[in-house]
Amino acid sequence: MESNSDSDHAEENKSQRGPTIKSKSSKGKLIITYNKKGVPIGKESVALSTFEGLVARTMIPITYTTWPKVGKERKEELWQYVMAHFVVDPKSRKQTIQSIGTKWRNFKHTLYRDYIETQKNDPEEKKNLLNPPLEYPFLKKEDWKLFVSQRTSKQWEETSKKAKKVRAHHKYNHHLSRKGYARLTTEIMQETGLEEEEIDRAMLWKRARELKIGGFDSDVQVVVDKIDKLKESDSGEGTCGTHDVLTQALGTDEQRGHVRGMGKFVTPQQYFYLPNTVKHYMDTEKKKYDKRLNKLEDELEKLKRGVNNVSEAESCQWGNEDLEDNPDEEPLDMSCFLAVDNASNIVAKGTILMDTNEEEFLRVMLEICLHREALLPVPLEEEFIMEVGDAIGQILSWPRHLVIQCSDLVILFS
Repeated sequence: MESNSDSDHAEENKSQRGPTIKSKSSKGKLIITYNKKGVPIGKESVALSTFEGLVARTMIPITYTTWPKVGKERKEELWQYVMAHFVVDPKSRKQTIQSIGTKWRNFKHTLYRDYIETQKNDPEEKKNLLNPPLEYPFLKKEDWKLFVSQRTSKQWEETSKKAKKVRAHHKYNHHLSRKGYARLTTEIMQETGLEEEEIDRAMLWKRARELKIGGFDSDVQVVVDKIDKLKESDSGEGTCGTHDVLTQALGTDEQRGHVRGMGKFVTPQQYFYLPNTVKHYMDTEKKKYDKRLNKLEDELEKLKRGVNNVSEAESCQWGNEDLEDNPDEEPLDMSCFLAVDNASNIVAKGTILMDTNEEEFLRVMLEICLHREALLPVPLEEEFIMEVGDAIGQILSWPRHLVIQCSDLVILFS
């Protein structure tokens, strides 16, 4: 019954009228602005979100069983309708359609929760399900009857039970409501004066889960304490890629196509590998190494003073020329990013151990993993190490053209 209902939509409702919005006036369309990750921000984004909800409720029949069953032509119709009311970036089409799809699924869940679930088992109240709710006059009676039959079937009951079990495992619920991570980022920027790339997702994850009365839920508090501890220690400072502070605190790897603490429309490629993100990481790394270098220079200065106080006969035969710093020479930065297939596909960070400028491969130590499942260009077959995630701390051979020195990146982004 359900599969037939999906195919029936191909010919119906092609000229269905969409919603109107009060913000649309003689002054023209609302212009949507975006942050550096391509997510809508500002008060106009609130109007866009509201409009997407209206479109989802009024222009898409509730009898489609799943969002993928909604055809390409209808989705294009939705996109064109949004563009008729807003000035949006053409690149945001996929994001906009996904947002409408999410709001459509939420609307169907609301209908089930408020009108079907509470009445389906009572013979008297079940009579109320013969007609659509008065609150939604745009719902067609035949669509409503089919929707009720779908949501009261045994197949749906089993699917619903499985979904509830999965949902029960979610311990770290955010309290953003309609604000979203993009507007939360803007809020933090206004409060702190930080740039967008300086606000990491660990900070956003924490802020999104703060209670209105202050503090955190007990499960969230455990992760928050780990985040704070990691940020105070060297192990968490400057960690880049998917194994960053938040991943370490949560203790689980990132899922493909999703970035926790950034909202549903930010992809791993956008967050982890944007030039600004890499540059910010490089700046943090440089500060860390400068701090260590200064500490070593202080220790060397103390050692020099100690040697000068010892008699020449009892000294270690160190000449001043061996101890003096050469102001014309800077310490050689051998840190590097490691890529596979092509130089833009960065999967790890490491240190160059040997460079003869002659060989096709370099010897590197892999230190930080950015893409755990990426295959090594030269696997360690004897140790059964084939993937980047298993090679942390290992000395590897890496194709020269896929090794990008960090010092070169700093020059490139400066």
